[in-house]
Order: sequence, then structure tokens, then C-alpha cells
Amino acid sequence: MCYSKEVSLFTTTVISAGSAVAWGRGYLRSLRERVTPEFTAFSRNAILGVFCIGVHQFAEYLSIETGNVWIYKAGLLASASCMYFLMRSLETLISRRFGSRGFLVLLSALAVQIAFKPMVFENMHFWVRGYSHIVWSGVWMAMFLFWNVAVLFVRSRMPSAPNRRLLLAYPFGVLNVSWLLCLAYAFIAVLVQRSSAAMPLFSAVSPDSALRSFNVVHDLPSIWCAFVAIQAILMPIFLTRMQKYDFSVPLVEGPLPIGRCVATAAVLWVVTFSTWPLFMGVSLKMLTQ
Repeated sequence: MCYSKEVSLFTTTVISAGSAVAWGRGYLRSLRERVTPEFTAFSRNAILGVFCIGVHQFAEYLSIETGNVWIYKAGLLASASCMYFLMRSLETLISRRFGSRGFLVLLSALAVQIAFKPMVFENMHFWVRGYSHIVWSGVWMAMFLFWNVAVLFVRSRMPSAPNRRLLLAYPFGVLNVSWLLCLAYAFIAVLVQRSSAAMPLFSAVSPDSALRSFNVVHDLPSIWCAFVAIQAILMPIFLTRMQKYDFSVPLVEGPLPIGRCVATAAVLWVVTFSTWPLFMGVSLKMLTQ
């Protein structure tokens, strides 16, 4: 049974609603109550980042409904743009640039690649299976890893203990919870597929079940975006907590280690894309197709 259109529309609604509530409770409230302009900018960028995933989900719905590949491509670019806004939200916490301009360069190059790349996709269970988005996935993951590494480096330079605690919660408040849920789903799916006892059971009950048909290379990105709906529900709560962040506390003096962040993220990127095929039981050949 394929119902990714309905799920995409549902997750779009949830993400949009969560973003709207967060916008009202975080961004607009900060304007009314004249909270620090830094928090206003932070909440705006964090909300826009999550909302970009909602745009991607709506684009998946429309692309399956109409079969229009350009809508699908626009959704991919909207999804990747999430990381630019999240990087800007981090920069507002420290009032310094820390890589968002580089993200714009990556997104511009990605837009050109997506525009000229023939895209093939199909309706699956609660996701859209993409056969042509390996480059997009690689760029998305590179920005995601850099952002997480940058948050940890910023936290290591923050002298305020309350701010350090909030910085530790920050990635999970806006995106990382959905990533962990996605990984948990992928792990369970692979366990089912490799289990000699579970596979016959699932084959008998549901020959085309979501767990049996899962493919980490082609399905994981869309599944991750679907789980962002849960993340969007947490956004208003997270922004309420972030109002306690003290923007007046500067980082410890010294240049920002952008080069070290890039190197660390690059190592993590290589490890991630090297171990996924082995861990998830997908051949390395599939990554080059």
C-alpha cells in the first residue's frame, strides 16, 4: 500500500503548524516584548530552517500528485536550504559569521547540479523513493555534520555554564531528534530484513511492508524529512527555553576554528558514507549509481 502523498501532506501540515506556533510564541512574542534582537534573529532563522523541510514535504506531495520533476527538484533544494538557516541561527548566538556564506556557495552549486541532473522518483509507503539524489544527500549531510561540529566548538568556547547547557540542547531542539528517530527506524528495518525469523513473518503478514521494502540509500532522506514533523512539535518548547540564553556573554577570545570544523566534519562525512553501506547491508556499487 502506497500512501506517501497523504503522509507528505500530513507532515507538511504538522510542520507548518509547529512553525506557526513557534513563530507566534518565539519570534512575534520577542518582537512584542522587545526581547534582545539577537534572540529575535535566532528564533526567526531556526523556525525558517524547520519550515524549509515542510516546503520539501509539500513538494513531495505535489510531485507525486502531478509527476512534475521540477517540483521534486525544488523540494530537494528547499530541504537543503534548511541548513543555511540553521547555520545563521548559530551565528546569531555568537554574533559572528561561522560558515553560512560557505553554505550559500554549496547551495548555489547544488542548485545547478539538481537543475541539470535527470531525476527519478516514485511513491512508496510513507516516503518518496529517490533514485538520483546521491549528490544532494552528500551535500546535505556535509552541512548537517559541519553545523553539529560547529555547535560543539562554540560550546567549548562559551564560558557561561547555563549557555553551554542550552547549546548542548540546541541541535536536538531543532533537528537532531528527527535524525535519531530516522536512524532508529533504519536500524529496525535492517534488523527485520536480516532476521531469518522476522522476514518470513513479515512476508506472510504484509509482503510489501514498509520495513521489508526499506532501502537506506534511496529512502532514508525522505524518511528523515517525515520525522521532522515530530521535531516541529518540539520547536515552541525549545524556543521558550532558549529565551534564557544570555547573548551578552561573549565567547573566549580567539579566532573561530572553521578549518578544524571543516576537517572534523569531513572525517565524519567519510566515515558516515563508508560505514552506511556496510552497516545497512547496501552494496558500495549503489552509491555510485
